[in-house]
Amino acid sequence: MSQHGTDPILQVGYLRSCMDRRFVEATRHTFEEVTRLSGDRYYHEAFAGGALNPTPVPPPNPNPDGANYVYNNSEIPLEVMGWQAHLNHCGGLPGVPDAEIRRRFQALADSGTLQKQYPRVRHVFLLASEDSNHEPQVEIIEPRDAKE
Repeated sequence: MSQHGTDPILQVGYLRSCMDRRFVEATRHTFEEVTRLSGDRYYHEAFAGGALNPTPVPPPNPNPDGANYVYNNSEIPLEVMGWQAHLNHCGGLPGVPDAEIRRRFQALADSGTLQKQYPRVRHVFLLASEDSNHEPQVEIIEPRDAKE
């Protein structure tokens, strides 16, 4: 998606997820449902560990962090930012059990850290996992204490 197209884009989103291919499609689908954005209306950045990886590409990195890039670019009418992590053995969080991943992700949503870092937009927190048939499912995590 280019912000320099001929048609003005009135609403744009950003999604950071884990790169685990088991959950990418379901995560995108849920993000699109929640935000009502089509797949060509948001930026998607995927890193091992997703939103729970605080430094996706450690310095020195000549490329800007995608979240900062879209948030601080005045040509991008950013409205919503999505943050995802997943259960069922995250390669970006090796050895971390599901209960701890869930706790850390809920704590991230509750802390207001991302909401304070990017205050002008709405935030969506998505936790992906496999059901008993190994099918991907995505739940929306509501911040318990954070003010958006």
